[in-house]
Amino acid sequence: MINKEALEVCNEAIKQSKKSIITTHVNPDGDAIGSVLALSQALKFLGKEVEIIIDSTVPHFLLFLEGAGKILAYNSKLHDKLINNADTIFFLDLNHSKRVRTMESVCLQSRARLVMIDHHVAPQDFCHLCIVDTHASSTGELVWRLIDLLDIEITKDIAEALYVAILTDTGSFRFEKTTGELHRIIADLIDKGANPFHLYEKVYNQNSFSSTKLLGEAISNMELFYDGRLAVMTVTDEMFRANNTTDDDIEGYVEKTLMIKGVEAGILISEVRRRDEMRVSFRSKGKTNVRDLANRFGGGGHINASGARISGTNFADSRKMLIRAAEMLFSK
Repeated sequence: MINKEALEVCNEAIKQSKKSIITTHVNPDGDAIGSVLALSQALKFLGKEVEIIIDSTVPHFLLFLEGAGKILAYNSKLHDKLINNADTIFFLDLNHSKRVRTMESVCLQSRARLVMIDHHVAPQDFCHLCIVDTHASSTGELVWRLIDLLDIEITKDIAEALYVAILTDTGSFRFEKTTGELHRIIADLIDKGANPFHLYEKVYNQNSFSSTKLLGEAISNMELFYDGRLAVMTVTDEMFRANNTTDDDIEGYVEKTLMIKGVEAGILISEVRRRDEMRVSFRSKGKTNVRDLANRFGGGGHINASGARISGTNFADSRKMLIRAAEMLFSK
């Protein structure tokens, strides 16, 4: 459970701060973007100076959220001074400093107080203050609890950001950590202006025709392994180019690997040639633990939803390594 004493300490740190930086992990998802936006708006309500800086761009399907278009894509020449002048740096939805990629060095060398707000297991000890609850459904849930403690009015914009954070990290309220208490938080957000139909439409039903065609190609190339218990979907750089799409367009693809009867785990491997790496997403059902598999490749996440990145090898070899390593999921 969340450490209430840590929440109180964080509350005091926020009250004492004047200039804050908020950041999150590379290739942010709905929980990451929703959480940083909600916290930013809450801090501004208290009269704080706040900037959100991330080593990525915001996924297109999240740009409708208030403030998302003002999130800064990290540039050392433009933003190191901002980071160095901050008295508090918030790391949301991540538990290891490497997850901010090129921002890591300047953030860790800053004299600011470093605050982590996260729900992943095995956090790295790199922050002065950690608000961590591995039983929480999402970072958005923890930000809601912090805002509630600060006794800040939850505006419609904050409610929408937090609703999207929780919606996306619970698989639309179907994952194991979707509790009655979480639904009471959701009810509060709906009362404050979050419209479930509108937000679901914005997040999940705004795919481009090109992205949908790419999904069809990816599904048609999907293969099964280990007696049909593992589904592997691949998206190559050539497929991206042929459909005039990018890796931003494959959000949610990996979920399709679990729609096949008998499949217990799914892997999506996408080639990001401009960064010379493979982006890997893992999903599973029940007690099949893909987090340990992701850890083997320097990644992490949750038991049923994790991710990793592989560099220094080609697409074919990466795929072979992943399929071979996935045997661990079914060997018990």
